[in-house]
Amino acid sequence: MANFVVLHLEKAKGADTKMSAHIERTFIAGNVDGSRIHLDRELIAFPEGVKSRSAAIEYRIENAKLKRKVGKNQVHAIRIMLSASPEAMERVEQEGRLDDWCEQSVEWMQETFGTENLVSAVLHLDEKTPHIHATVVPIVTVTRRKKKSEENVKKHYCKKADGARLCADDIMTQAKLKNYQTSYANAMHSFGVERGIDGSEARHIYTREYYTEQYRKAKNLKEDIYLLVEQKEKVTEDLSKLKSELKQNTLKKDISNASSNVARAIGSLFSTKDQQIIEKLNKQIIEKGKVIDTLKKTICANENLIQTEKDKVDSAIEELRNFKQEIEHWYPGICVNVDFANRCSKSYRIKDEIIKQLLNGKRVVCSGQFRPMGEKVPFELDNAVFSSKITSKDHRTLLINGELVADIIKNRREQWNLERKMKEAMERAQRVSSGMRM
Repeated sequence: MANFVVLHLEKAKGADTKMSAHIERTFIAGNVDGSRIHLDRELIAFPEGVKSRSAAIEYRIENAKLKRKVGKNQVHAIRIMLSASPEAMERVEQEGRLDDWCEQSVEWMQETFGTENLVSAVLHLDEKTPHIHATVVPIVTVTRRKKKSEENVKKHYCKKADGARLCADDIMTQAKLKNYQTSYANAMHSFGVERGIDGSEARHIYTREYYTEQYRKAKNLKEDIYLLVEQKEKVTEDLSKLKSELKQNTLKKDISNASSNVARAIGSLFSTKDQQIIEKLNKQIIEKGKVIDTLKKTICANENLIQTEKDKVDSAIEELRNFKQEIEHWYPGICVNVDFANRCSKSYRIKDEIIKQLLNGKRVVCSGQFRPMGEKVPFELDNAVFSSKITSKDHRTLLINGELVADIIKNRREQWNLERKMKEAMERAQRVSSGMRM
């Protein structure tokens, strides 16, 4: 089975706070494994004083010395999602090359879009397939392209000096988007992946997306029906007024709802132009009535299809829930233990023999290197005591020397970030000092 790279670019207006909430996990979506959130990590350091992705976007724009004022509805950032086929990413993890994949992906984005424009890159390991959410501020320095409306204008204006501009359109042309796919695939060639088929529109639709799309279509159809009904009522009201006016003028003939009868009844009283208007109104009523009937049938079919799929999903969920309850009934705590064993094996790379002892409530003394998934540098352990603890009804956690592993990893990352910031500050101070001496 072929393994393809995944590269998706999307424009974002303003500070893009909703996407920031998803990326930074201030909002937890249903497809996120809460027990693995601590494995996510930032790949790009924010500038000093900047603490979030949205703030980093605005910081870059404010410090880019732009020649043009930023429009209210202008695109401030471009979202980029990088990954590969699930099989390919699983292989990269198993080979221990996930860090290399992250590093080369970041290098490609910096070379392609500019180091300063790449303001954020976050690795997510708490979803089904590892992927990177990156953010690029589309600041360019090339000459502005003329709009089609300006091409034939004969007036000549003073040309402004080229400078930094915020322009997503220059970055997301059709030709450049294709080149991005090719160049990124070339950069990822060493990981055994290749570019997808050029021009292919193939896209996997998840169940949730499918339901959402069907609901949207049904909602739009209903709105169209309501609009057509309103139009029909308006036309009917106009015809009623015409009938009333004819009655007030002592017209004694009955007016039929059919368009042919209405035209014949009032034909002698109105001009040719008036008759044409009436005939047009009646034809619109008939045509809109047919459209309404078609839309009603389409809505009914879509609603039945959606309900059928929902019933299937609900049935599968109920079967799974019953099966889990049955297992828990005969083997109490097995689901918690299985989840704990999987985390110890995959996320913390602990040997099966140690996991078995931990599940039996034993303490295990270990020495050597301990390297959880996603950590570049291993922990050096000397007679460290491994143990497990049930923190809730459905969760068992791992402890080292009585401290939660998640807290240990978090504390070390915070320490590294602090040390890195101090180092960067010292380097900046040295550069300033060197400049003053010169």
